Amino acid sequence: MSISIGGLASGLDTNSLIDQLLALERTPITNLQFRQIASVTKADVFKDISGRLSTLKDLAFDLTLEATFDKKATNVTNPGAVSILSTTASVGADNGTYSINVDQLATSHTVASAQQVDSTSALGLSGTFTVNGENVTVGVGDSLTDIRDTINGTANVGVTASIVDNTLRLKSDTSGSANVISFTDDLGTDILTTMGILDGADAINNQLVAADDAQVYIDGQLVTRSSNTISDAITGVTLSLSAVNTYGVEPAATLTVSQNTNAIIGSIQAFVDQYNSVMDFIHTKNTEERVPDAENTTDKLKGLLHNDVLLSAIQSGLRLDTGSSVSGLTSAANGLAIIGISVSTDLSEAGIGKLEIDTAKLTDAINGEIDGVTVEDVKALFVANAATEPFDFSSTGIGGRLHERVGSLIGVSGRITSMENMFRSEEDRLQDSIDRLELRVEAKESQLIRRFTHMEVLMSRMRTQSDWLTQQIANLPKMTAG
Repeated sequence: MSISIGGLASGLDTNSLIDQLLALERTPITNLQFRQIASVTKADVFKDISGRLSTLKDLAFDLTLEATFDKKATNVTNPGAVSILSTTASVGADNGTYSINVDQLATSHTVASAQQVDSTSALGLSGTFTVNGENVTVGVGDSLTDIRDTINGTANVGVTASIVDNTLRLKSDTSGSANVISFTDDLGTDILTTMGILDGADAINNQLVAADDAQVYIDGQLVTRSSNTISDAITGVTLSLSAVNTYGVEPAATLTVSQNTNAIIGSIQAFVDQYNSVMDFIHTKNTEERVPDAENTTDKLKGLLHNDVLLSAIQSGLRLDTGSSVSGLTSAANGLAIIGISVSTDLSEAGIGKLEIDTAKLTDAINGEIDGVTVEDVKALFVANAATEPFDFSSTGIGGRLHERVGSLIGVSGRITSMENMFRSEEDRLQDSIDRLELRVEAKESQLIRRFTHMEVLMSRMRTQSDWLTQQIANLPKMTAG
């Protein structure tokens, strides 16, 4: 309370009395506050479920894409201790084996000046020269460092300048024989000739690295490119050359392009893990029991969604999506269990509906080592009719089923979204009610303070009058005797 009354006149603990009376007035507020906490808790649960389902939806969508099952892997077996190349492959790469010899690496043209005394003293040169057709102007006070910075600050010059041991080096930004650095010296001051980059005949005087193309033999066929990264020789494969093993002299490296079984399993595993996360969380909330005669907020909030109809429906729907066969597919691979994905055999998890993967069996299915099953069958089990409208449950693959169901649950008008919004709205409505009741309690507090204050004033006056009368009565004998 903002005002302390005390009980000097009445002898009562009026502050305590007011607190007790206000506590009774606040009982409805306390009840509403708990209901509000319960609404927030339930809204947060549905928000959590929505987030988990959103991740599941994305992973299910990944399994509706043929590219997920068409991923390729590359493996390079080098003939010696030195790796001559590394490789990557895209979805469109053809499976196959190739022998690779790198005869020559692509190089970037590099030239240098003569060595100077230092890199910071003025060179006393002035004028304009060109590098790859771009003008570079220097002043009489410029040092080697200044000239380097000027070149690097020139747009479209196509070279990078650096200083090594007081020597200016210019390296072409692009490798290959067609990318020789061109120079034109200043006709009046011969800056490049003076620096030792050009000779007296305007030819390059100090070439450190010639501009060369990469030369690689693929199964004996010569391929020449300007870069050491070659992505247009073998369809869907990028070769990154790093060392030389001369064709006809040294053993070839072996490049194998194959189906990326591990990547396919990884996508399926991520989906199953998230599916299990959703099922486990929903099961936990749906089976949590209420605590009888709970005395604290934590216990009171337990079991708020016990046997919730929507949560039960979500679990049943997800089980249906993953447990039903896909019509129109070969009977050898029309259900998850056939390729090694089944309801967990762990008794503590079977009732939850969690899935488990028999990795060996799934690997065999993808690699075509189960009779009648190929990677195309595995793909169809997840991808079938995912983009077909209208949606048909029985003929749609597992990925499409999950994507469709989850989308309908967490969309703008989905049931999960609606439930979260409902409890958020209830939280706001309860807050409005709490605010109104708080105003009533404040008014009641002011009223009680006024009344008890008035009572204390009256009792103080009565005590004063009583004291006066007592004094007068005590003086009566004296007045009579007088």
